[in-house]
Amino acid sequence: MLKVVAIQYNPIFLDLKANRTKVGKLIEKAVSKKDPTLIVLPELAFSGYNFETLAQVKQTAETIPTSETCKLLERLATEHGIYLVAGINEKTEEYFYNSAVVFGPRGYMMTYRKLHLYAQEKTFFSQGNLPLQTFNLANYKVGVMVCFDWFFPEVPRTLALLGADIVCHPMNAVIPDGAYIGDTYHARWNRMFVVLANRTGEERNLKFIGRSTIIDPTGKVLAQASPDTEETISALIDPLVARIKELNEYNSLFQDRRPAFYKI
Repeated sequence: MLKVVAIQYNPIFLDLKANRTKVGKLIEKAVSKKDPTLIVLPELAFSGYNFETLAQVKQTAETIPTSETCKLLERLATEHGIYLVAGINEKTEEYFYNSAVVFGPRGYMMTYRKLHLYAQEKTFFSQGNLPLQTFNLANYKVGVMVCFDWFFPEVPRTLALLGADIVCHPMNAVIPDGAYIGDTYHARWNRMFVVLANRTGEERNLKFIGRSTIIDPTGKVLAQASPDTEETISALIDPLVARIKELNEYNSLFQDRRPAFYKI
């Protein structure tokens, strides 16, 4: 069994230092009260989201895995023997990416760059250029997607085909009745757990919808946060359940696929 946690909170726009302090306290509290193995934080969890200028993006962009935020996440992951997945404004020598970074008990593990940019994100970020992949958590496989990726069923299906037992989904959702419902179908259609971590609050003209959610492979909601309160949700799961792909005595999710006919 595995305890998974989603932390829902309202970051302070453009204030990396304050958000590091806040997230550090939230993670420490989650560790002491929930005893989790895996914690998921929202998209762009330290920079805020609703940028007006490229200068704001540059001001809050960080290099993975050496930035101050990454050092904080690495310290917390290694000290507590946990896995952390967090959205981050990533900078490279040439580009900025809306990314998620993963740290585990032994330090940095992987980076995922959001493949499908939403609305004004296209003004500031480059499209992700890293393949969908999983990381190992004990004997389980865990995948990552970021926010608007949920709108493209190819993403969770690809992660499922890669063997993901759990998908971590950092998010800054603003569309009511959107992703947290969509993820129940992705979980069910792919027979895997989904840990969705959204944020709350408002930035300029955007109001974030909260409702961070943990979902099982049948599409059942195991835990869900409120629309507008900072809170931590958790669930005790058995990731091996995600490997049961049989739908009934006649049908199997992957064995019944007909890839030869899916080509255009």
